[in-house]
Amino acid sequence: MSSAIVLNTTRYSDTGSIVHLYTAEYGRMQYVVYGNKYKGVLRPLSIIEFTITRRKNAPAQLGALSSASLIIFSIFLIPKQFKNWFYTLQLELLYKHVVQKEGKPDILYSHYLHNTYKALRIHKKYNIPLVGIEHWSQMAFQPIPKATIALAKQVYSSIDSLISVSSALRDNILKQIGVNSIVIPNMVGKEFCYHEHHHTTPIVRIVSTGRLVFEKRFDLLISALANIHQPFVLDIIGNGPEKNKLQQLIQKHNLKNNVNLLGYKSKQEIVKILQNSDLFVLPSQSETFGVAYIEALACGLPIIATDCGGPRDIVTKENGLLIPINDLESLERAITYMINNINHYNRQAIAADCISRFSSKSVAKQLTTIFENIYKKK
Repeated sequence: MSSAIVLNTTRYSDTGSIVHLYTAEYGRMQYVVYGNKYKGVLRPLSIIEFTITRRKNAPAQLGALSSASLIIFSIFLIPKQFKNWFYTLQLELLYKHVVQKEGKPDILYSHYLHNTYKALRIHKKYNIPLVGIEHWSQMAFQPIPKATIALAKQVYSSIDSLISVSSALRDNILKQIGVNSIVIPNMVGKEFCYHEHHHTTPIVRIVSTGRLVFEKRFDLLISALANIHQPFVLDIIGNGPEKNKLQQLIQKHNLKNNVNLLGYKSKQEIVKILQNSDLFVLPSQSETFGVAYIEALACGLPIIATDCGGPRDIVTKENGLLIPINDLESLERAITYMINNINHYNRQAIAADCISRFSSKSVAKQLTTIFENIYKKK
């Protein structure tokens, strides 16, 4: 057993969390945890005990990522509500530990505005280039809160490069904050992959994944399906505060035999469900990117998405339909069209296109180019 301090937990892909730990033995480590069974345990600054399983000759994770010949110190760990000097100092102490183990990093790479703000101390004190990547949902607001704009102008003007995960997010940041950024998308996990599937029954299997919150508009999806006359089954994967309302809506529309709220599922279970479904639909109000969409595409599913930001960079005429947000009639028409034309979509080609654009290899290549160009300017 090893002991660790929980640094932060960050929601990931609406179905799990990335947990960041700090151990005396291995330094900073991170794991993806699915479900809510550890929710009360993994609070920031709590001390936990856990078992580490390591492959033979595998290096310990120390918070530094090797990128070509560069050492990248990745900052993805401090909750945004912790703004006082103590947590900025804690980040610096963690940085010093990494330096002792790995040497001085060449690049600081920070996720989210509030983390990048805290990283400025290291950036300025040790004269290390700082790259920020933005995928915080608040940066897609219309309008962005004034306090956030003021902080963003201070931070973004002080770093070496800013990355946005979608062109819509880039455009909103440029319009409201006046800072340009480079678009590099999120990546899809290699677990999500194509598996041959043929639609041979009259029933179309529709799937949707996400946290059960109003912004995902599962209520709109259920209401749209109430007016669909072709045979279908909808599986919704995820938990959240809207669950009871959705159950009531299912009963109201007499869809209890058609719509299943599956709750939490492991990543392996999600992959299997996607691979054995025919269509993915998620009518969100806002997405800075939309990892759930590319997870479905990687499994070969055509998708219906809303024009809510991130999906503009994801949907093509070959892989699905992009419809207006909060538009019940458009959603009904899109679902009807997809059900009638589901066999016209080439699932294998959809998956291959997704991997070519959003695989870890593709995204890492783009990041590495930025890091190397900045390093050359030092």
